[in-house]
Amino acid sequence: MEILNRNKAPDFRLIDKININTPKIYKIHETIPVYVLNAGTEDVIRMEVVFNAGSKFSEIPLVAAFTNMMLNEGTHSRTSKQLAEEFDYYGSYLQLSADRDFAEATLYTLGKHFDKTLDLLTDIILNPSFPDDELSVLLDNKRQRYQIDEQKVKTLSAKKFNEVIFGKEHFYGRNAELSHYNLIGSQQLKDFHKRLYHKNNCNVIISGKITDDVLKRLESNFKVCDKVDFDNSFLLQTTQPSSDKKHYVEKADAVQSSIRIGKPLINKHHEDYAGVQILNTILGGYFGSRLMSNLREDKGFTYGVGSAIASLKDAGYFTTVCEVGAESTNLAITEIYKELSRLIDEKVDNEELGRVKNYMLGEFVRMFDGPFAQSDALRSVIDFDMDEKYFENYLTVLKNITPSDLQNLAGKYFQPDTMYEVVAGKM
Repeated sequence: MEILNRNKAPDFRLIDKININTPKIYKIHETIPVYVLNAGTEDVIRMEVVFNAGSKFSEIPLVAAFTNMMLNEGTHSRTSKQLAEEFDYYGSYLQLSADRDFAEATLYTLGKHFDKTLDLLTDIILNPSFPDDELSVLLDNKRQRYQIDEQKVKTLSAKKFNEVIFGKEHFYGRNAELSHYNLIGSQQLKDFHKRLYHKNNCNVIISGKITDDVLKRLESNFKVCDKVDFDNSFLLQTTQPSSDKKHYVEKADAVQSSIRIGKPLINKHHEDYAGVQILNTILGGYFGSRLMSNLREDKGFTYGVGSAIASLKDAGYFTTVCEVGAESTNLAITEIYKELSRLIDEKVDNEELGRVKNYMLGEFVRMFDGPFAQSDALRSVIDFDMDEKYFENYLTVLKNITPSDLQNLAGKYFQPDTMYEVVAGKM
């Protein structure tokens, strides 16, 4: 038996290849795509039902969210209490969410109870009743939550940033206001559900231990509305960023300021997207990033700072985010612009680039560790009408990108004078 020598570090090697499972794809009810990731060893299943039913499909921003939240508040045959008790009885969990592009219902269940829980999921998607009493309670709760959030500088800066980079009337730039809660009624939710929650407007991703029996039950028992004569289109709008680069939202009693600096940008469909993501990781995309080293470790302005490239269905944007003491606001802004300029003026050295590549390769391994993680990764490309080849191309860029490539991308996308600046709090 070989004795482990603890005085010697384990051998280190770069990640050369990441195994990306290819989902099986077929259709049920002629039109609903089903993506199957059979990658589990435990008797657990996750089933996601995704609709093109985000807030951009409604004139009132809150309609999509409340339609989705109300799905499990009662059906024509079950009350909200009965639904909760049945999900709990089978040890299952239902997660509902909606954003600007999509709405989804996600079921987590044991395989042995899939038949029963699939019936519950089908019922809430096909037959929601949108009861007035449950809606009234939900509206009151969310209204209170809204009023609390409106006291936070990070909420104020996030809302203003959306308006600034997309335009206040754009479906990505508009924000929910307190008055919008008074415009929500059950009939609106019923109409929205009828228009968008149908078989021509959704797909299914099922992952875990997926047997032939599970697929047969899915095909025979899962149903959504089969009426296809409802309009699910929306008007594709042109972004109208503000003509002013700097914006300030005053909150006189704030002890901190929330800073967002960024701009509209490309999304996943663009050939530069992978490279810009690598550049962003260096700037502020992980704990060892330049922004974190500067503003947190060196200057002590903030507990946390970061940057991100967000990809939406019809747009994208770049943003840096941090909260600092009010007295440090201007100094922090100066340092953020300094780090942006440094990416343009100086090439990233090979040691730093190698460190970031290793970090990002490690994140790729984590993204595909287990069936549910693989499902998340798959969902992130299905939403953009792409497939797993996106990850293969991303990895190729990550392995081969050079300091010169990054400097060119910085000059193309990160010029400080193209950025919009939003501060909420006290200057």
